[in-house]
Amino acid sequence: MAESRPNVWTRITVMLRQERRRTRRAEPAAVAVSAETTSESLAVLVVDDNAALRSVLRRYLERRGHAVVEAADGEEGLRLVKGRPFDRVIVDVQMPVKDGPEFYEGLAGIRPDLQARTIFMTGGFLSPQAERVIDASGRPSVRKPFDLVEMAKTIEG
Repeated sequence: MAESRPNVWTRITVMLRQERRRTRRAEPAAVAVSAETTSESLAVLVVDDNAALRSVLRRYLERRGHAVVEAADGEEGLRLVKGRPFDRVIVDVQMPVKDGPEFYEGLAGIRPDLQARTIFMTGGFLSPQAERVIDASGRPSVRKPFDLVEMAKTIEG
């Protein structure tokens, strides 16, 4: 789970299941994070100004067998889609430089096929304009903080 208030704070919560083994002497508990792999590997672009959130999402998706590229804002994301093929794009709604709705609208002139494979992430208040763009797009919007398993289902679905 990740949540953030841009330029103020970021909190990432990872919940791990522990297996406890009974032994005669105390041993540390084994800890594992399950990230089931999928049969289809996807090329995923994660566009978010929060580096920690991008990193967590990238590592989790890579453990599931996907190839992930990160971009810090919509402008960088648009440069990346010009030169690389992507199966999915996950974009934060609120970012400096070029936000999620601006990125989405920019895809129309560069890679309109990616608009149909874009997933929005939002963590707070949306401007009326951003709400209109997201509503008109018909694309999924995942609210932060999100569960990584649910995000993976959205991406892989």
